[in-house]
Amino acid sequence: MREGQKVYLEQCAMCHGIRGDGKGFLAAGFDVKPRDFQRGLYRFRSTAAGELPAIEDIEQRVRLGVKDSTMPAWGEFLTDAQIKAVSRYLVVFSPRFVTAWKAGKKPTVLPVSKPPADLGALAARGAGVWKKLECAKCHGKLGLGDGPSAASLKDDWGHAIRATDLTYKWSFKNGARPEDMYRTFISGLDGTPMPAYAGPLPDETDRWALVAFVLSLSPETRPVLHANELAAQRATRIGRRGHVMPAAPAKGTP
Repeated sequence: MREGQKVYLEQCAMCHGIRGDGKGFLAAGFDVKPRDFQRGLYRFRSTAAGELPAIEDIEQRVRLGVKDSTMPAWGEFLTDAQIKAVSRYLVVFSPRFVTAWKAGKKPTVLPVSKPPADLGALAARGAGVWKKLECAKCHGKLGLGDGPSAASLKDDWGHAIRATDLTYKWSFKNGARPEDMYRTFISGLDGTPMPAYAGPLPDETDRWALVAFVLSLSPETRPVLHANELAAQRATRIGRRGHVMPAAPAKGTP
């Protein structure tokens, strides 16, 4: 515990606060606010909606960081032992977490079935699921994160929060593997407006169809822009969130 506290005070408290309330002295300057650990709400979990995360979930988030935010991948700077220690220290901030640990309660891990072999072929069916769930209200008709409700979205702490741009899967905070997306859709992201769709989507094929449709909104391969092309193409190739957009097809290309 002492090692975890030492790592936390040296590396994390400036953002997350001495008390783990997300109010470190740097927090006010961030668009994406640091996590408040006191409530025990974690967006990225392998567990069911409303459940506490497994300790391995916390370790993974510390290790990998959070894309499109100021949360770094601490796996680049800390040892595995330090990551394990600080992850266990974080739970001390939450009475809910401490109570569960003392009682020996373990969270329910969300079962994820194997993706269908023909996952891509389900995209058309997934478009119907997308429409049924009214995903465009937040994510926009084209999945750009610019739906009519996007500007008013807030998290459980009252902070403004952006709807994810689903056309660039490489920035998905919870991962862009089919299994990662399935888990996000079914368990939701606690503390955010992103709900859990386990109830509204009881059919397993519909669940994977939604995954397939959202994956279809992104290019198959990650777009790149080489340094020697930057000056000429930055106006058309750099998107509104700093993402590199696909190159326009050459003239005469069908």
